[in-house]
Amino acid sequence: DDGVSWDLEWVRRADRWLAAMNERGVYCQITLFEPWSRRRGAPFEYSLDSSAHVLDAWSPGQRAEKENYIRYAVARFGGYSNVYWELANRIRHPGFDERTFLDEASAHYTRWLGERDPYGVAVAASDVDQARSIAEVTVEVPRTNTHLPAPPDVQRARVVNELVHDCGPVGTGARAYLDATIRTPTYRSCYRSANWLAFVSGAYGSAAASWLDLSRPLNGAARAVLQDLGRMKRLIESLPVGHHYLAPDGRHLVMGQGHLGTRSRSGHLYVSYFRGPVPAGEVTVELTEGRYLAQWIDPTSGEVLSETRHLLRRTGERAFVSLESPRIDEDAVLVIHNEAAIVVR
Repeated sequence: DDGVSWDLEWVRRADRWLAAMNERGVYCQITLFEPWSRRRGAPFEYSLDSSAHVLDAWSPGQRAEKENYIRYAVARFGGYSNVYWELANRIRHPGFDERTFLDEASAHYTRWLGERDPYGVAVAASDVDQARSIAEVTVEVPRTNTHLPAPPDVQRARVVNELVHDCGPVGTGARAYLDATIRTPTYRSCYRSANWLAFVSGAYGSAAASWLDLSRPLNGAARAVLQDLGRMKRLIESLPVGHHYLAPDGRHLVMGQGHLGTRSRSGHLYVSYFRGPVPAGEVTVELTEGRYLAQWIDPTSGEVLSETRHLLRRTGERAFVSLESPRIDEDAVLVIHNEAAIVVR
C-alpha cells in the first residue's frame, strides 16, 4: 500500500510463471497499469476508481513511486526473452482521465521504460487510437472486432491479446474470452478462425481465452482449441520465410470464395486463410516469376489436402495463376512457396 514495497513471494511466483512460459515458447505481456488495479488496503480486490489504486497512473501524482515501480519491474522481469511490456490496458475507460494518462505516458512512463530497459523490449498499449498517440509505443492492441480482418490503416506491430467477440449469436453470452465458451465444443472453430485471421492480418500474437480457469482440469473442448493453436504455431515456425518478414498482402489473391486474408513476402511466400463452408472450385492468385509449390492445409490436423507445382518463366510482369481449391467445410490454409527464392529466416 505504500507504493514502494513489493510482495516478494508474488514476485517469485511470477518468476516461476515466466520461466515455465519461456520453456514452452510462450510470450508474456506484462501490463504495467490498468483500470482494474487492486484497491489500496485490499490485496485481493480491484477498484474501477483510479484514485483508490495503490498507484494512480491516470493522475500526475506519485511520480517518484511510479518511477520506482517501473524501474523494479524492468530490472526484475526485463531479462526474460519472452517478455514484452503493455504500458496500459484500456487507457480509455469510463471515469478515467484519458488525457492525463496520455500526457504522463509520453512525458514520463515511456521515458522511464526507455532509460531502464537495456534490451529495448517492445511496448504495447490499448486501445489502438491511444497507442498511436504515444510515440514510443511500438505495438497496438485492438480491443474490438477481433473476429474481423485488421483495418488497412495498421501503423505498428499488432498483438491481439484478448478475443472479445462473440462465438455464438450476439446476446447469448458466448464471449470468446470466457472460460465457459472455450470449454464448449461447438465453439472450437471460433478460436482457430480468430487466431488465423489475426495472423494473416499482420498480428504478431493472439490469445485463446484470457479467462481460461486453469484451476480446473481442461476438458476435451479446451484441449482441442489449444491443440489447434499448437498446430498453428508449428506450421508458422516451419515456414521457409520467418513470420516477421511477412506483411499483410491485399494484392496476391485476386479471386477466391471464403478468402479472409493473406500475409506474404512478395515473390517468396504467401500464406492465405479461408473460412467455409465453400465448395471445391478455383482461386486466382497473382505471382511473379518463380518455381512455386502450392499446398492446401487443414488447420485442424495439419494434413496437406492437396498440392500442385507451378513454373512461371521470366517475363518481367506479374502473372495470374488459377489453382484448384478443395471443398472447405470449416477452414483451410493455402501456402504458396517460391522454391527458387532465397530462404529468409
